[in-house]
Amino acid sequence: MATRLVFGIVISGLGLLVVARLIGPEAYGTYGTAFAIWFTLQNLTELNLDVWLVRRGTSDDDMGAARVALTAILGLSSLGALALYLAAPAIADLANIPDLEGTLRYLAPLLLITGIGQPALSLLERRLDFKSVGLIEMLCQGLFYVVAVILATMSFGLTSLIVALAVQQSALTLIFVLKVPNAAMPLWDKKIAKEAFRFGFAATLSSVVENGRSLVLQVLVARYGGASAAGYYSLCIRLLEQASFAKQVLYRLSTAVFGRLRDDTGRLARSLDKAVVAQLLALAPPLLLLAWVGPHLLPLLFGAEWTPVAELLPVLIPTYLVLSLSRLHQSALLALDKTLPVFWMTLGYLVVLAIGAAPSIVSFGTYGVAVAEGFASIALAAGVVLFWRILPLPSLLITTLLLAAISLAAQASIFGPLISLVVALPFISRRLRQVTGELVSGLRTGTKRLEG
Repeated sequence: MATRLVFGIVISGLGLLVVARLIGPEAYGTYGTAFAIWFTLQNLTELNLDVWLVRRGTSDDDMGAARVALTAILGLSSLGALALYLAAPAIADLANIPDLEGTLRYLAPLLLITGIGQPALSLLERRLDFKSVGLIEMLCQGLFYVVAVILATMSFGLTSLIVALAVQQSALTLIFVLKVPNAAMPLWDKKIAKEAFRFGFAATLSSVVENGRSLVLQVLVARYGGASAAGYYSLCIRLLEQASFAKQVLYRLSTAVFGRLRDDTGRLARSLDKAVVAQLLALAPPLLLLAWVGPHLLPLLFGAEWTPVAELLPVLIPTYLVLSLSRLHQSALLALDKTLPVFWMTLGYLVVLAIGAAPSIVSFGTYGVAVAEGFASIALAAGVVLFWRILPLPSLLITTLLLAAISLAAQASIFGPLISLVVALPFISRRLRQVTGELVSGLRTGTKRLEG
């Protein structure tokens, strides 16, 4: 899975470079804002039922559960698509981007198309068929950029990304449905639906942090900084995601482990502790490299008009890391059915972010994003301390010091620190292999126990 993700990152990186350079910050900012809204609504309408299918404690009637989830997702996605289509003019006025209205209306039907394939994807992940999932996602990611680059070269601008997304999501859905055809047949069962919705409403609170954050910040940056500023922020987030590809690998492994250790809190806490350390060790080298080399390399690759991206990247890294670790922590809490702690952590984060984002962006421009996120992250850190009794993290002090060191190092955009990175690489690589091996071993043990 890691190898396929690396190939996917390479393809995506090259495609992103060409597309961003061809269409420019303004068009890319319009698409980035539209995608943030669409993606947030997609996660809300799916209600994390795809995650519920992967984590179900029982293996009885997986196909029936998938078909019930499909029925719920189709209903919610239909409502979401209609709401997005009708609200598009108001959202465009709020973000102060005229082209946003048409973009959102083109994206609205994709909520339904994407939702159809989610139950089939979840069943593949539940069966631990990460090989098929990784290959399909890599091919469709490549398809996205092939279409986008061809259309951008033909001067279609913003339209190139809209069409590329539609082609990608349609291809993903078609392949997943062909792989697990029965999962695309709707079914309704009150008992299964009750279980699904109980988990879904709680789990959605966790995803709201990450998705709601992108939505709020993207719209506010667009409103107060214009479409170009939104483009800078969008590209920053894309580059951070590209550089931290290992995050998705570790998250998927950890999610599978957490679901199988829900009846053993001690082992779950130890697995979470290892996953958090592994996450930091995996993300530090590529993110630091991006922060240090970015100011020198990005303007050459993307063009001089993208220079603000290189200046913004380093200040976004600290809160990006905090949110990545928080996602793991909340995933473990949800595995224990501790929905209330997740709710309070989520609410605290969003309240602080909503209060501080607008004045911070007005005062500091796009740098205000990092200021607002910094204050909001305090709520997530407080949640870890407050709910320590439920899920203790033995390596919290080491993790905090490591996080602080990485965050400070990211602000030094010079080539000198590369020497320290080269020196530290053997230790980081050895420790990462050790922790990842322990996670995989825990996954296999949990699977055997579940089968037994």
